[in-house]
Amino acid sequence: GATLGGTVADYAEMLDALDDALDVSSPLRADSPVSMQVLVAAAADRSRLLLKAEALLPSLLLRATPLFALRVLPSPLSQSLSPAAGRRRRATGWLTLEQSRKLVLLGEREPAASQVPLVGVWVTGEASLDSPYVWAATARFSRLAAPAVTKA
Repeated sequence: GATLGGTVADYAEMLDALDDALDVSSPLRADSPVSMQVLVAAAADRSRLLLKAEALLPSLLLRATPLFALRVLPSPLSQSLSPAAGRRRRATGWLTLEQSRKLVLLGEREPAASQVPLVGVWVTGEASLDSPYVWAATARFSRLAAPAVTKA
């Protein structure tokens, strides 16, 4: 059968694209493309078409655990995310705790996010926890706690 046969450079390029897509220093985009290799082969008599695709994605198992409700420190951001604010576009950001254990919502590009301990991620505009956008936001948060990987 036909094989993809990617080179080391092909895989390095795919890893760089994945690294860029999950970069926590830039906004999460739901429309970011996934880098992949695709092979298409047709049978000699054109009766069959073979399509193989290969993509590199991080292996990450997420488990949602309900917590006792924590109070949220009121802010313009938290008010804009309240149910009373109505339907919202997709957005994400970071969570930290202040001294009285109230949640503080930070936008994903707020400078304060790099100066305080982050305890989680918030996502709005998605109806389900199994949304790819929720997964990507959580994957980005997990990278903050993971040790840095050095590229060769």
